[in-house]
Amino acid sequence: MGSSIRGEPPRLEARQSLLPFAGMRNTPRYTTRHTEQMVTGLVVVLACVVLYLGFQTFWFLCDDAYIAWRYVNNSVAGHGWVWNPPPFQPVEGYTSVLWVMVCELAWRVTGVEPPVAANWICLGFGYGTMLLVCDLVLRWELPEPLRHHRPAVLAVVLLAILSNRTFLTWLSSGLETAMFNFLLTWWVVEALASRREWDWVLRWTMAAGLMALARPDGLLFCGATAVGLTVHLWADGARWRRLAWAWPLLVVPAHLGWRFSFYGQWLPNTYYAKHVAAWPSSGLEYAACFAIENGLAVWLLVLGAFAWRLFRAGGFDRSWWRTWGVSVVGGAAVLAHFLYYTVDVGGDHFEYRVYSQLVPLLALSLASMLMRLSPQPRVFHGVFATYVALSLPIPWVHHAATSDPARYETIVAINDRFPEPVRPLVAVWDVLQYDIQFRGVGMRRHVHIEYLRQQRKRWPSREDGLEVSSDGFPSVARGGVGIPGWVMPNVFIIDRFGLNDRVIAHNPATKPHRHMAHDRLPPEGYLECFEPNVTSRRGQLTIERRSREMTAERIEECERRDWY
Repeated sequence: MGSSIRGEPPRLEARQSLLPFAGMRNTPRYTTRHTEQMVTGLVVVLACVVLYLGFQTFWFLCDDAYIAWRYVNNSVAGHGWVWNPPPFQPVEGYTSVLWVMVCELAWRVTGVEPPVAANWICLGFGYGTMLLVCDLVLRWELPEPLRHHRPAVLAVVLLAILSNRTFLTWLSSGLETAMFNFLLTWWVVEALASRREWDWVLRWTMAAGLMALARPDGLLFCGATAVGLTVHLWADGARWRRLAWAWPLLVVPAHLGWRFSFYGQWLPNTYYAKHVAAWPSSGLEYAACFAIENGLAVWLLVLGAFAWRLFRAGGFDRSWWRTWGVSVVGGAAVLAHFLYYTVDVGGDHFEYRVYSQLVPLLALSLASMLMRLSPQPRVFHGVFATYVALSLPIPWVHHAATSDPARYETIVAINDRFPEPVRPLVAVWDVLQYDIQFRGVGMRRHVHIEYLRQQRKRWPSREDGLEVSSDGFPSVARGGVGIPGWVMPNVFIIDRFGLNDRVIAHNPATKPHRHMAHDRLPPEGYLECFEPNVTSRRGQLTIERRSREMTAERIEECERRDWY
């Protein structure tokens, strides 16, 4: 950091001293003395323990996780990744093809069913994310005042992450979230690398390709990777034959081609079911809740000061792009992903699921910006302590207020639990929480726990459900289809919200008010066409006799009919 590259203008040195993560790949992996190495090791060990305790504290499964596991079950049974076996048409109602692959592989190899194995797999990805953070911090070239404070820098970064309720919540759930967050963190770390040879191209494109399989919005990062590689080759004068190592990106056209050939659609069925129109009013309230709850005022102030210092340094020429162009593309992709869910989608049905990947990146970027703005240890640790302190009260008080299942309430106001000076701000947060949850956005963890408990009470156990034969095509039409879809694998499930039904997913939304992921309704007469005949009450199944025999031909005709 102290000397400029030969031939560069003097102003470039000033700019590089400001930019985040400067010099992180060109320094020795461990530069601390023996004592500092021991302290650093102790910090990592304690972080591993805290992460596991947080995983246990916030452990939960949600009903939607069982949707993917029905696809896994049908694949293991020899039907392929389908929601209902033939004669129903195949439909892609799962969010992550990679998560389906991982859960199926775990089941086939170990014999452990997904509801038992999934959260342990999630925990593994959580540890992977934490180790990526540790490795990144240990590679940083620290400014002189912080040179011998590396264990403390690592400790405060890990504290900000492992004390964050959003991060801890999404270490479980049974969904693919922890896996996607690990892949995105890996992708960002590679985007920030300063040494970019053929192996870097392979690693970065591998992370991007896996992200495209982990979630459909991973395609955004594949596009950003292509742009970043172009910037790298142009600015750095690298040989274009290096692109041969970008072969992992071929997974994108391969997967899209397979999807269209098997499901007959270029996009997942869930996209058509959920996406009605841009919904910025909902997304901005969702983002505001996240910002207030996680104390992002400190981060935004530091970002403003850092951006102003960087702007004053000026001179964004080709040499600047050679050093930082790929990193800028990476940051732009993360911002675009945030804006897509905030402005277009309107948030998410789950509690900050689509923002959870930001928690490690926010802590890392705050630490890096502070080191460049004011590297004095007292300032660095003081600002970071303020950031962490502001991120604790609201989420943890809310957790305490909703952790007793005997006193369950869907929406819980907590402003009366705070002292008067901060009560107005918490009251604003309470109002925003009510607004978004009324529309099915940002539903908290305790709501999903209670819903799953009610579903388990209503439907039979999987052991009893397996005894139901598929003869006669027994069927049920439901809105929440996770648990019934898993415990009754031989019963044909009609998803009333269309996530796993192509006809309903393409039916124009007619509801007067938006409700996240529940805007579509079945066309008139569509459900009746299948004559659902399975009901359950307190775990006891009843299968009614139909007025006339249900046949494969009747089912095929119901799905082919023009309902619009």
